[in-house]
Amino acid sequence: IDYVNAQGGGTVVLEGDDTRYGRRYVATRLQLKDNVELRIEKGAILWQSPREADYDYDVLRGHDMSIRGINWTHIFLCHNYPLILASEQKNVKVTGGGTIRMNDAGGENLDGYDGSSIWTGCECRIHIVPMAFYRCDGVEVSDITVLRANSYLMSLTGSHNVYVGNLHERETTCASGDG
Repeated sequence: IDYVNAQGGGTVVLEGDDTRYGRRYVATRLQLKDNVELRIEKGAILWQSPREADYDYDVLRGHDMSIRGINWTHIFLCHNYPLILASEQKNVKVTGGGTIRMNDAGGENLDGYDGSSIWTGCECRIHIVPMAFYRCDGVEVSDITVLRANSYLMSLTGSHNVYVGNLHERETTCASGDG
């Protein structure tokens, strides 16, 4: 991404394959830059690392944290960085027909109607937002599937000239993985 940006822009391609589980790319925080498209091709999976050692900052696990006097202190909003992040950038894209796979195990959380917890397994997961665009101008997210999100799928805070199309959410069980 840095190299393509230094050349004035272009496309970074995560190539796919036709194997059963797809070609995997494990990452913790990708920072998009001006005029860069991240193309996750069909058959490619950008996989959020579940290993704390892979992160370049001290991550917190679990769903929420406590900050006195503040409501909605989800860790993925207050502390942990998004998997794909663009901040104050222009003309950034995430496209390609591929998959972003977050580290929620899926199928664990219950609906809570029977008195059970909807937070099953959350305390051991690193909750992060799959894609976040803060104060960007010219954003496109298209032809992407997000699997097993344990937070909001995307943040577009303060961004404009945004196009989102053909974005799919699958196998989400965490209470905040609601898109």
